[in-house]
Amino acid sequence: MIIVFSFIMTLNNCKEDPPGPCVPPSPPSVQNKITRNVGETINLTASSSDDATYSWIGPKNFTSTEQNPTITSATEDMAGEYRCTVTIAGCTSASAVTHVIVIGILEDVRDGKTYKTIRIGTQTWMAENLKWMDPTFSADWKIWNGDPNIGAIYGTLYNYNGSTKAALGLKPWRVPTDADWQKLINYLGGEMVAGSKLKEEYGISPAHWKNGNKDATNTSGFTAFGSGQYDVATNLKFVDIQEMTYFWSQTPYDPYIYIYKLTTNDGYASQEYGYKENFYSIRLVKD
Repeated sequence: MIIVFSFIMTLNNCKEDPPGPCVPPSPPSVQNKITRNVGETINLTASSSDDATYSWIGPKNFTSTEQNPTITSATEDMAGEYRCTVTIAGCTSASAVTHVIVIGILEDVRDGKTYKTIRIGTQTWMAENLKWMDPTFSADWKIWNGDPNIGAIYGTLYNYNGSTKAALGLKPWRVPTDADWQKLINYLGGEMVAGSKLKEEYGISPAHWKNGNKDATNTSGFTAFGSGQYDVATNLKFVDIQEMTYFWSQTPYDPYIYIYKLTTNDGYASQEYGYKENFYSIRLVKD
């Protein structure tokens, strides 16, 4: 009995302690945002960690186990979130995110102007406000205070009739529907945060927002400016420049039209309705 008991005690003393819980390492440091033109090279980078293995995933089923992968010949559909994790001693970190923006070009053959374009999710949008000024319907558009220098930066303002006419010469580009705007906003996390991702990044100089909210990141590449409006319905004057911007949809909310508003004070992207007679900005979306 004594011999058996001693043998059992010896076995118990030889057992290894069970492994402790896995403690995930810190996420790697990555670039927050990378902007490239179509055809250029995207260089993703992550901070170095001893004994780490890396895993990147991104749009178009992109994967890589390199610490600093390179993507050549960028196309617009390569834009989006690239997520990197590190694994050390069998434990994997949370993801770090790099937002990649790929800029395309749209040429308006009517006046030779060119516009930046971007891919956001499954949609392709203009990354600048439309500036088309057709003398044949000059009553339907305005530039801020009639100043062409301001118009060159903030774009042209159109009433509803003007918005439908201005887009006709740029097919397959068109004025977005309310559903297009909702799809964009939902992709960017919902109306409470989408505005920050759509507006020009805080701290950019020269700034196109008055005291723009510090949360503005422009991680979508949409680069909205505070282009204001010409208010016909209440006071017949230009208002709200660098404080708000309003974008047309083509969806009626009888007797109004759905519009979308961004403001300098917060990160909201708000669905509202506008008077057909008022003058707002246009961003076109591509079919």
